[in-house]
Amino acid sequence: MEITLDQAGTMEPRQTPTNNSTSFNIMRIPTTNAMDTDGDGIDDVYELIQSPLDPLDGNDGSQDFDNDGRSSLEEYQIGTDPSSPNLPPSITFSHPLNNSTFVGPTSIVLNVTASDEDGSLNDVRFYQGTNYIGNDITSPYELTWSNVLPGGYLFTAEATDNFGTTVTSTPVNIAVNIAPPYGHPSAFIHVGLFHQPDRCHPSQRANHDCWWGLKYNSHSRF
Repeated sequence: MEITLDQAGTMEPRQTPTNNSTSFNIMRIPTTNAMDTDGDGIDDVYELIQSPLDPLDGNDGSQDFDNDGRSSLEEYQIGTDPSSPNLPPSITFSHPLNNSTFVGPTSIVLNVTASDEDGSLNDVRFYQGTNYIGNDITSPYELTWSNVLPGGYLFTAEATDNFGTTVTSTPVNIAVNIAPPYGHPSAFIHVGLFHQPDRCHPSQRANHDCWWGLKYNSHSRF
């Protein structure tokens, strides 16, 4: 039985069947130059390696074998596995923690830990309530929100992977309190003069012409 390839080695020579024989095709695929024998837009070598694709099946590029909403051709183009469903990204707030308190006006750094197990992240978007306040496209994913006035705030963040799948973090609530006078959170200091007649000479006490000192009194505001 003789099998002959063409000079380029890229054709599909067919053996002529004889009695008690079977007809079959033989194809040699070069690994240096991309080929797309079945014309589905997917490289032949990729289809040989990646099950269940077939370099001789022109229909498998349009199929969605893992039922994730993307065809095999789309997954080939973005570099994901056409036989495994997409795993969603994960995202968690690192700062601030839930129920944190601040003294304002202030600036607050929003920082999240985000990743995607089977791909990459396109970006992380930050929200205060329903208001979009900014994004970050590189790790560490963070944003500084400036001039935050006293009040209560709720933050969330969204991570979007290279499939376009978006996951929202658990909400984080914070409180920004009003700064008390003198910058002290619970007390203020009163400074005054006090009279110590016992330190005066008897001849000075009548005219109160004697030693004076400073007195510090702490008064609780709350």
